[in-house]
Amino acid sequence: MTREESEEIKRHFGVVAEGLRSEVRLLAEGQVGLRQEFGGMRQEFQEFREEMRDFRQQVAGEFKEVRA
Repeated sequence: MTREESEEIKRHFGVVAEGLRSEVRLLAEGQVGLRQEFGGMRQEFQEFREEMRDFRQQVAGEFKEVRA
């Protein structure tokens, strides 16, 4: 293998490695965004569960009043 061929291979792998770094960086940023979105959805779901619990308690209380 000549020195020129060796240098060409190094350049090629350097370009490939930089492309991979960019892809990994994009994946990492996407993961952060998904975690934030999931955290927001988790909070909304928790609030919905609390509202449903309160609603059920209210309905149960009203049924007791109707039966009495």
